[in-house]
Amino acid sequence: MDSEIDKINNEFLTKVLSFATEKHKLQIRKFNGEPYIKHPISVSEIVKEFTSNMFVIASALLHDTIEDTDTTLEEIENNFGKEVADMVHVLTNDPDELKRLGKTAYLIEKINHLSSLTLLVKFADRLDNVSDLSMNNETWSRQYATQTNSILDSLNNDCMDKDHNVLIDRIKSKISAFL
Repeated sequence: MDSEIDKINNEFLTKVLSFATEKHKLQIRKFNGEPYIKHPISVSEIVKEFTSNMFVIASALLHDTIEDTDTTLEEIENNFGKEVADMVHVLTNDPDELKRLGKTAYLIEKINHLSSLTLLVKFADRLDNVSDLSMNNETWSRQYATQTNSILDSLNNDCMDKDHNVLIDRIKSKISAFL
């Protein structure tokens, strides 16, 4: 029984990865020049350390598609279902709110209202982003590390558990050299 479920999960995630790869195919990471798809893959690998939930792993692979590509929420829902679409929607930044609140305040507000599972993706995303700081411009890296530290210092989310704290510790370890 488990092998059949694993097969279904693997087929689903292969379809998600193919979709994300196609959507990000012309994008590269800003500072290291690598294909952008490596970022969502890294985020999904981090998420897999904490959950085998295929919808959460799928949302990790798709977390930047609405923000950074021509992908629509409806397209994600039609291809991967409402649960994945809802998670991707929650993980997608609202440009109007970003402008209104400013990036750090917006992210603090957002993170403090995420569910446990979407919080895993958000922290995995941030961990992967801070893992590249040494490759970036020093001034920008220091600003990003400071922003990250402000966000972490302002956490007040009742959904946090030991897994989130493991990710927070990893993030803090990565940004400590830039603070």
